[in-house]
Amino acid sequence: MFGKELTPEEEEELIQKVAMLITKRGWEGPAIILLEMIKPVSFISGELGRLFLAPLLVLIWPEGFSYLNTFEERKNIERVIKKIEETVEEQKKKEKKKETRKGWRRLLPF
Repeated sequence: MFGKELTPEEEEELIQKVAMLITKRGWEGPAIILLEMIKPVSFISGELGRLFLAPLLVLIWPEGFSYLNTFEERKNIERVIKKIEETVEEQKKKEKKKETRKGWRRLLPF
């Protein structure tokens, strides 16, 4: 009813944006727990959100309906969780590469 239907590319971009926001702030653990908890009732919560937030979203944040439409589906919530986990793994790999010491310092434990 409100908002437009998103293409798969736009959905992927929106999911990427949410995952980057979560990982940038360091909320990976709590976000994954919360997303796993709301996954079974995602459709109901999306409809309730639409019912209570629709008057405010029209005035304050019109693109909020895109988020509601996207996260009503369980598969998209699972995609966000996987994207967060992938981003965390990439960050760990980058940190590990930065930590490699050269020369004799790599033998020291501190």
